[in-house]
Amino acid sequence: MVMAKKNTLLKNENKKFHAELNRKKHRAVIARMVIMILVDLVGILLLRRLAGDFSLEIVFHNTWLAPLTVVFGVLSAAALVYQIAAIVKKIDTATHFVTPAMILCVMLFCFLACLLYEHLLLMTIMIASAVATVLFVVYCLYMHIFYR
Repeated sequence: MVMAKKNTLLKNENKKFHAELNRKKHRAVIARMVIMILVDLVGILLLRRLAGDFSLEIVFHNTWLAPLTVVFGVLSAAALVYQIAAIVKKIDTATHFVTPAMILCVMLFCFLACLLYEHLLLMTIMIASAVATVLFVVYCLYMHIFYR
């Protein structure tokens, strides 16, 4: 009798734990989507401002493009090391708002945008950013809905 009562209590606690974990995962997925949309909007607004003023674009190209390319390259390498470390240590990032993979993707995108800045139109970079964000949101929704 006591053993059955104890097992029932353990099952109830286990259900509560899993329900709380699912709520945390749900909040994390929504936060990830919001964070990526905000990062995309800020990036697009900065690029739009840059495209609107030719003298500002010249200053950016001559002064900031080379250092930003190096900075984003170094940050991409650091993000890759962080991603590998998270995989090797088997860190569960299901409840994290910002994951190592997100950091790596954003840094790689910024690095590639700086590298290809001279060869692409600013509108192309903005469209690529918006498409990447939409794909990220769809991926998050797909993973959350079908693999809870």
